[in-house]
Amino acid sequence: MIAAAFARGPWYDEFFTLYVSAPRFGWGAALRDHWLADNHPPLFYALARASAWLGDSVPPRRLVNVLITLPAAAAFILIGCRRPAWRGVLILFAIALASSPVAVFYGAEFRSNYLAFLSSALAVAALVTLAGPDCPPLSRRGGALLCGVLAVAFATHLAATILTGGIALAFVAARAIRHDWSGAIRLALLCALASLPLLASLALQLGRIEANTRVFWITAGLTAARWAIQQQVEMNLTANLAITACGVIGLGLLALSRQNPADEARWNAAVIVLAGLAFGTAVLMALHIWRPIVINRYLVAMGPPLLLAFAIGAQTLLERLRAAPVRSVLVAAMAASALWSIWTTWRHALVEPSFMGTGRAIAALVRACPATVVHADMHWNEPVMALPPADNRAVMPMAYAMTARTLDFTLEPPASRRVSPTCPTVFWTEHVADVPVTAEALAQSLRQRGFDVRALELKRIGRGWIAVSRPGR
Repeated sequence: MIAAAFARGPWYDEFFTLYVSAPRFGWGAALRDHWLADNHPPLFYALARASAWLGDSVPPRRLVNVLITLPAAAAFILIGCRRPAWRGVLILFAIALASSPVAVFYGAEFRSNYLAFLSSALAVAALVTLAGPDCPPLSRRGGALLCGVLAVAFATHLAATILTGGIALAFVAARAIRHDWSGAIRLALLCALASLPLLASLALQLGRIEANTRVFWITAGLTAARWAIQQQVEMNLTANLAITACGVIGLGLLALSRQNPADEARWNAAVIVLAGLAFGTAVLMALHIWRPIVINRYLVAMGPPLLLAFAIGAQTLLERLRAAPVRSVLVAAMAASALWSIWTTWRHALVEPSFMGTGRAIAALVRACPATVVHADMHWNEPVMALPPADNRAVMPMAYAMTARTLDFTLEPPASRRVSPTCPTVFWTEHVADVPVTAEALAQSLRQRGFDVRALELKRIGRGWIAVSRPGR
C-alpha cells in the first residue's frame, strides 16, 4: 500500500480531497463551506485535515490510510480476543481482505473508499461475532466496540451506509424471528445510537445532496448499476481463488449438515450476512432508479460481507479435513494466492490513468525543447467545473498547476494566447475520459478562442490528451 501510494499518479478526486482538507481553511469554515457542501459525510475529510502534517501533495497524504489501518487492526484483534471460537474464521477473513484489490488499490488513494471498505469489514466482523443470534448477550465493552465500528461504517460513505445498514438490520431481524425481542430491541437501539453521527451530518447535507444530484455525472439505468455490482462480486471472489473454492465447499457442507452448535452459528451468520447484503443492494438499486448512485468504487463495502461468508465456509472445510498435510497445503495456497493478488493489484495501481500520464508526456517535450509553451486547456473541463459543489472550479486549475510543478514545467496564464515560434506548443487537457474529440475539431475550437494554430497532433493518454502544434505548421 505504501509503495503504491508513492508510485501511482494522482487523479482529479484526490486533488479535490487535497483542496478541501487544506490547512488554510479553518476547521469551522472547512466543515461549513466545503465538507458539508459535498455529497459524502465529512468524516474522511476531517481525518484528511487532521493528517495534513503528512505533506502538501497527494502521495504523502495518502498515508492517512496507513494511519487508519492501525486502529482498525487493533479493533479487529480485539474482536478476535473477545470471541476465540471465531479466530480461525477471522484469520481467513483477514487473508481474504488483504487479497481484495480494494485493499491495495484504494488504500493507495486519497479518498474515502478505503475507509468504507475497512469499516465495512470491521462492522460485519463485529456483527457476526458479537451480535449474532447464537452469540451470548453483549457486554458493555462489547456493545461499545460494536457501536463504535458501526458508527464509522455508517458515517463514511452513503453507499456503504446502506449496505452495512442492511446487514445490521438483518441481524436485528434474525433475533426478532427467534422471538428474542429484548436482544432485537437492544441491538436496534445500539444501531440507532451508532447512526447519530450520520444523521447529524445528513440533517445539514440532505438538501444539498438532493440539489447536487439533480444533474449528476453517474450513468443512470439498471444496466450500468448491475454491471458495477457484478464487477465488485467478481473482483472480490476471484482475488483469492483458494479461499473462494474452499468457501464454496465449506458452505455446501454446512448447508447439508451442521454437526455442532459452532456449525449452526456459522451457518446462521453466513445466511444473515448474505441476506442483509442482498437487502442493502436492493435498496441501493431502488435509490439508483431515483437518482444515479451506483458505480464500482462506491460499492467497496460489498466485498467484506461476501469475503466473510466465504471465510466461514473455508474454515469449516479446514476443520472437517482430517489430514493435517492437506490442511497445510490449503492454507499455504490461500497465503500464496493473497501475495499474488497483492502483487498484481500493485502493478495495476501503477498504470492507473492519472494527471501524471499526460503530464510526463509534456515534460518529455519540454526537456527536448525547453522553449515549449504549455497551455492547460480547461475549456473541455467546464462540465466538471460547473458541477456542484463550487470547489470544483478551484480544484481543476490546482490539479494542472500542481502536476506541472511536480514535473518541472511551466503553464501559461489562462489569458495567454502565446505560441512558441521555435518549439512545440502543447494544449493539455486531463480528466475528460468520456469526451470525444478530433484534432480538427480541437484546432477549430482553439482558433475560435484566439490561438494561432493550424494542424495539431492529438495524442490520447489515459483519461486525457495532449494536442501539439509544431512551429511552422
